[in-house]
Amino acid sequence: MTMGTERTYYEILEVPRNADGPTIKSSFRRLARANHPDRNGGDRVAEERLKAINEAYAVLSDPTKRVLYDEFGKAGLGTRFDPVAERVRRVVAAAKELTERFRPAIDIAGEVPVDTSVMRSGGEISIWLRRSIPCGSCSGSGLTGENCQRCSGTGKIGTTHRNNCSTCQGSNLVMVRRPCPCRTAERRPLFCHTCFDKGSYSALEDCGSCGGQVLGETCNSCRGTGKPPCESCSGKGSLLEQKDLPVEIQPGAWDGMIVHLLGLGSQLIDGTVGDVYMTVRAAKAA
Repeated sequence: MTMGTERTYYEILEVPRNADGPTIKSSFRRLARANHPDRNGGDRVAEERLKAINEAYAVLSDPTKRVLYDEFGKAGLGTRFDPVAERVRRVVAAAKELTERFRPAIDIAGEVPVDTSVMRSGGEISIWLRRSIPCGSCSGSGLTGENCQRCSGTGKIGTTHRNNCSTCQGSNLVMVRRPCPCRTAERRPLFCHTCFDKGSYSALEDCGSCGGQVLGETCNSCRGTGKPPCESCSGKGSLLEQKDLPVEIQPGAWDGMIVHLLGLGSQLIDGTVGDVYMTVRAAKAA
């Protein structure tokens, strides 16, 4: 939590934010003796330091005041201060900020459980980040650098390819013989009009060698791109990156607070990178 240039009560008592009661008390006694007027001959600077030490100890030695101070700063110690209303105001403001800034294509939003002691005193947590990044193998294009073997890089199955087919000689169709269903029917007809009682019949099918594609049809191997799809990303142009990300939680965090992590969201092919918005949720220690 940012306190500006003013020294925090923890800094005045020379203790860390996670200091326990005995540590705070011991430090207070040491500093109070060192700055007592009897030891400093009425030094005005020492008197001011002693006032600040007493003020800091009065807050940090009181569990209720310390919680309010950790979350809201000195403003939380006012007689008319409403902590519930302030929390609601903060949550609403954070939600409004997220709504105004969020970019669905590249920004990532989620919730992260944080222990209440970390929320109060600050600390580092770890979040599991899943984001989309451009494929390094194809530079985000989704394609390989080689021409499609089927269409020779044109993206179309044209006359040249079709006429070169030795199976169908460019007709795209081949004649095949199929067994007639009449031979396996439970009640065989007196005369089959499909095979004329020959047991099989002729039928036209797409050529298995050239795929039976007609002039100008999009190549179904490369989907008209002329390049085979990248094997690393299956033609998507992007990969899913998953990793643990350390996040610093500032002292005085509250339930519903949004942690904004710049430049850690998904990345587009043009280099644009999104942000991460993590909503803090209070979780009890296990």
